[in-house]
Amino acid sequence: KHIRDKVERLRFEATQSSDAEERERAQRLEEAGQRERAAVANVQAVKQEQQALNDRMSACNEKLRDARDAQRRANEVLANLKHQAALQELRRRDQLAVFG
Repeated sequence: KHIRDKVERLRFEATQSSDAEERERAQRLEEAGQRERAAVANVQAVKQEQQALNDRMSACNEKLRDARDAQRRANEVLANLKHQAALQELRRRDQLAVFG
């Protein structure tokens, strides 16, 4: 009976230690899962931020294109005005030369 009690006690202790190890292992797995979920959430947040930055960059590029187009049109208008002014100056000189 003494030996049987000792075997039972050893079995109980083994079960207890294996349960404690299993609980510790489960806790470590849960913590690892939490870290993984946090990392996935961080990656998602970074992707969203990157998409927002890409959208802003696209909007800025569109505004820049529009500004360059407006500048090109303004330069064309200015060149046309200079050309017209030069033609008017030539006509004025011609009239002075003809009519004195």
